[in-house]
Amino acid sequence: MPKLEFRPYQQKIFNIIKDEISEKDKENKRASAIVQLATGLGKTIIFSQIPTLLPPDKRALVFAHRDDLIQQAANQLKKWNPGIDLGIEAGASKAGDA
Repeated sequence: MPKLEFRPYQQKIFNIIKDEISEKDKENKRASAIVQLATGLGKTIIFSQIPTLLPPDKRALVFAHRDDLIQQAANQLKKWNPGIDLGIEAGASKAGDA
């Protein structure tokens, strides 16, 4: 698998998220972040790396308003985090459904 290399602005955003997660973890609190970027600037790539920052007992939640964006997110999370435990909840479909 190729190594993911962020663009400089993506790296800056990722570092802010990493610092937020690290700070809240020290305080035993939940971290939260909202990232807003224009289409094509790499939101999916950035958040696909968030699982690498989390302890094994922690979870992340990603929201999207369209099925194609949900599938894009799931594909990138699986690509960059092999073996990730991933579930999708949308409409009547619940994570863990067969």
